Amino acid sequence: MGQCALAALATAAYALDNGVGLVPPLGYNTWNDLSCAGMSEEAVLSAAEALRSTGLQQRGYVYVNLDDCWQDPAGRDESGRLRADPKKFPSGMHNLSSFLHQRGFKFGLYTDRGRKTCAGREGSEGFEALDAQTFADWGVDYVKEDNCHSSSGPNDKTQLFKQFALFRDALNKTGRPMIFSVCGGGDQLPFSNLSYYATDERGGTSLANLWRISSDVTGSWTLRFSYEVDAGLGQFAGPGGFNDPDMLLGSSLGAARRLEPHQSRTQFSLWAMLMAPMLLGADVRRLTAFDLELWQNWHASSCAMPISKTQRPSSRMPSSKAKGNRANAKKSQV
Repeated sequence: MGQCALAALATAAYALDNGVGLVPPLGYNTWNDLSCAGMSEEAVLSAAEALRSTGLQQRGYVYVNLDDCWQDPAGRDESGRLRADPKKFPSGMHNLSSFLHQRGFKFGLYTDRGRKTCAGREGSEGFEALDAQTFADWGVDYVKEDNCHSSSGPNDKTQLFKQFALFRDALNKTGRPMIFSVCGGGDQLPFSNLSYYATDERGGTSLANLWRISSDVTGSWTLRFSYEVDAGLGQFAGPGGFNDPDMLLGSSLGAARRLEPHQSRTQFSLWAMLMAPMLLGADVRRLTAFDLELWQNWHASSCAMPISKTQRPSSRMPSSKAKGNRANAKKSQV
């Protein structure tokens, strides 16, 4: 067992009791790269091959997570089960999962607590137990549940915590360990503070392994906002459960959203200090040498900086007038 896992186990009493998520996950998410238009089996396998060939997989980036739009736009099958879009995923999710597992990856899928996903595909409201079992049958290792199109709306805290807990319990009942990631950002305006997912007694590690603490990071200003929200929540993060300030954007061409290189370095440095998940929202098939070297940084990415709950980063964004990266990058040894 590695030093990172041992450090995590030493304080794992706070964790959601599903045995996973002891350190922040590293991997790739399709949304910023492929969105809906580019989502396909071929594109996902190409991204996985890029993680392998660039050495990122060997550095710990093992999660290949499909976000919205993998589902069949025609809806569920005759038994009510979710199914993949047959045109874009002709092999099906079970075969895709098996293929990735055989190559040393872990497999993630997306759903929504509402009746529809944010992109209008089938959500899990009313189907929590069936969908959780379907994911387990497919060999899923990571489930992201979003917050769009719920019958109670996006901000009814009583209902949102109740619905997310339904899926948490359904996943646990399957007996398959799966990271559970709650994304409250769906149907939220930019710069939405979602810190209550960490601070509310119904949230945090009692609810999930990961919880979004702000709306989507789409550029430098939303990056700064997410950091400043997360920096005040360090006491709620630890082995088994982590604040999620959204994906790493990177500076490589090809993805729908990207940063300048100095901003990409700043984001990686800050996310490492925050013990945040490191999910790449970039076109990993066309990474620049800058992004590749940055994300291969062993010191930060191998353990995602497993600091204790008492070591909290400052809530002030470092040296934004100096392009936001030099002082902080030095502190992070990035």
